[in-house]
Order: sequence, then C-alpha cells, then structure tokens
Amino acid sequence: MPADQTRTQADKPLLAVLRGERRDPSPMWMMRQAGRYLPEYRQLRQDKGSFLDLVYDAEAAAEVTLQPLKRFPKLDAAILFSDILIVPFAIGQNLTFVTGEGPRLTPSLTAAELDDLTPYLARLEPVYETVRRVRTALEPGKALIGFAGSPWTVATYMVAGQGSRDQSEARRLAYADPERLMVVWETRQDSPARHAVRTCHDRRRHRAPSVRGPVSPQSARQRQRPFRETAPSSERTPPTRGRWDSPCSLPRSHLYGRIRQGCGSSS
Repeated sequence: MPADQTRTQADKPLLAVLRGERRDPSPMWMMRQAGRYLPEYRQLRQDKGSFLDLVYDAEAAAEVTLQPLKRFPKLDAAILFSDILIVPFAIGQNLTFVTGEGPRLTPSLTAAELDDLTPYLARLEPVYETVRRVRTALEPGKALIGFAGSPWTVATYMVAGQGSRDQSEARRLAYADPERLMVVWETRQDSPARHAVRTCHDRRRHRAPSVRGPVSPQSARQRQRPFRETAPSSERTPPTRGRWDSPCSLPRSHLYGRIRQGCGSSS
C-alpha cells in the first residue's frame, strides 16, 4: 500500500479501532444509517420514484450515503447506500420492488437453474461510480464502509424469489439438495465477495446476515465457513483485537453469543 494511503487510513478513527487501537471517544456509525428517518432522504426518494432508480443513480446514491454525515458530523464513517440484491440482479435474475411487499427476484431458483441465467455484470458499474463519488466527497478522517449480503441471506432470496419469515424454500433446498445450494453459494460468492471489496474504499464492508435466525448456530457456521475461508485476502486480514467483519446486523437471540465472541470483549 502506498505510504500516503497508509497515512490517510491511519488518520481514520474507525480503521484505527478495527486494527486494535483504542480511541477516546470511540468511533461511531449506525445501523441503517441512511434511510427513511431522514426527511431529506424521503424527499429524494419521492423525486426518484422508485428504490432501484435511486440506487442506480450514482449522484443520488452518493448523496444518500453522505446525508447522515451532513446531519450528524460526528459520525466516523459513511455506509454505502445500495442493496444486497444488486448482485443476483447482475448474475441474471430480474429484480423489482413491489410497493408494500418488498423485493422480487425472477426466475426464482426453485423454478430455474443458474445456467439458465445470463449475467449482466455492467449492472454493478453504477454502484462503483457511487463509490468514486463518495470517496471524492468524504472528509479525510471519515471511512467508507461497503455493503453486501451474506451468502445465506442472499441465497434465501435467490432460491425463493422473495423474502420470507422462515426462509423455508432455502432451508428445504439446503437439506434436500445441499450440493445445489452450494452451487448457488459458490456463484454468489465469486462475484459478491469481489463486489464487496470494490465497494470498500477503506477495505471494510458491512455484511448483512439479517435473516439467519431460523438457521441453527452449528449449521450457520458449517455452511458459511468455506466462504469465509475463500474470501479475498483483503477481507480476511483480522485486526489485533476482534474481527471487523463480525455479523453486525439484526441478530436473533441464539446469535448474540457468537456476535459477542466475534466482536471481542471490551473489558
């Protein structure tokens, strides 16, 4: 890494803490940092008309990414405004958002094979343009956290074509045909892991395993371990204390212990 880039990263409190240093006050960022609680976001969303139009407008997506820092200047990081289903969209599934119901992916992988899909990787380029714009606008002391979905979370949408409370379609596939699920995961891992790296200006990403609750802790560790081990080296380098890529999401009760173990004790 060039010396000037190393100095720049050393000046960012969030990255310093992730390397194991202690800072007072502790750096701060928030879950769902950009979004509906901000009136300026709601206005921009109304102007754009649809969620996907907002995500794919690099200028608007950069503005949404930066809105929380403009309102709360003491935040130490921006979180890229994007969606975890951008990657299946690039792999070849069609992505739409149904008002009041959420995202839809077609064809679902209960009705089609991955080989039936035609990848359109250019669909990721607007996201990278958003990253470039945010990097240019960020203050030197602020970090940029990338955004991607965990293998299981994204696979549940790809298999069922939509979200669900219990992820039954994906769980049935996991037990009935684990090899096919692994093919889905391997395809999802190849581009999203690299997508996550490309969206991380500061080599940090926010990975969202927000629907893993119905999966047992043992099954989650067993099924996701291969993908953690094959992630690009820039994602696997741990800091001195804790792990920066711990599942900081919306956890279910049986995950609290794992999150505490992954994030490291502050005592």
